[in-house]
Parts: sequence; C-alpha cells; structure tokens
Amino acid sequence: MTSSSELNADETQSVPVSPTLLAQQRYVSILAKVPDELAHYVLAWRDAQPEIDDSGSVHITVLVSPEPDNMGNVFESLRNALSGTGSIPVTVGEPASFSPITAVSYLTIDEGADELIRLNAISEHAAGASASPFDYHPHITLAQHVPENVILRSLEHFAQIPERLKHFEIDTLRVYEFDGQMWRGIGSIDL
Repeated sequence: MTSSSELNADETQSVPVSPTLLAQQRYVSILAKVPDELAHYVLAWRDAQPEIDDSGSVHITVLVSPEPDNMGNVFESLRNALSGTGSIPVTVGEPASFSPITAVSYLTIDEGADELIRLNAISEHAAGASASPFDYHPHITLAQHVPENVILRSLEHFAQIPERLKHFEIDTLRVYEFDGQMWRGIGSIDL
C-alpha cells in the first residue's frame, strides 16, 4: 500500500477486485494525480475507518481498459494522443454514492468533468474500450467494498471538505498496468 496519491512509475500496489476489474485479468489504467493535501485528507479518513482494510490510493481514473498484447505500443499511442492537450482546472463538488448499483462513495468533479470525459474518449481511442460496464463518470473514490453505513459516514464527512482542497490542476497523467494481482507504473504523460 502506498500513502501517497499515486504510485511512482517503478512502484507496485496490490488491489482488491472491483466492479470494473476481474481477478486474474490484465489491464492498463490511466490516472490523474490529485494534490497531496487532498490525498492525505481522504487517506486519513479511510485509515480511521475500521471497516476499510486497505486505504489504497487517491486519484481520478481516466480509463481502465483490458491490457493489450503490446503495452509499449499502447503507452506510445497514449503519449502521442494525450501530450499537449493542456492542463485541466478541477473543482471538486459534493460527495455522492453509486448505491444501490454498487457500494461506492465519491467526490464529484464539477469544473473539469467535461475535459476529463474528453481525455477518456481520447484514451479509449488509443488504448481500447473501457473495461467498465458503466459510462465514464469522473470522480474521486472515497470508499468502496464496505457496508452501507461506511458509505453514509463518508458522505457526511466529505460534505464538510475544506474549501482549500476543492481546487487544483491536472497537468500529468500516470499510466499503469495490472497483471492480475499488482499494479505497476509504466510512465507519465504531460498534458
């Protein structure tokens, strides 16, 4: 487990199976880092919840796609497609939940959502279709794989998120591959 908002390119992290990821399958993921102060705020809350076994990382997922046979070519395709698209100002909105579809709470993305949806479409074109059965909805996950009472606690707590944590810019994306058990950093793409 890492206690930062993302993995470095040479780090690995185990993850539980999610509604999107199937056990023992390979994936490529494109993530946007959130500021350390926001990441630490979310991680501190997760660490204080006895029902959460693994604090995970704090980020905005741009795309998770089944990993193709040649990851090197996909990374170069992603870099070519996404480099120079420009930084994205982000404003975090209110907490919400995907319940009853899935037990996940999250922070909405108000400003920047349209740009992240555009990056998702560009990434799908370069790396392949999303592994998610759901439409892309940019967000910062707060809690998942937990009982409903933890989801409700997260909604209450993050309704009071300090204003200083709500505004930031995304200027870099991180690319990872999942080998069925661990995430491994592949590289970064400057927007």
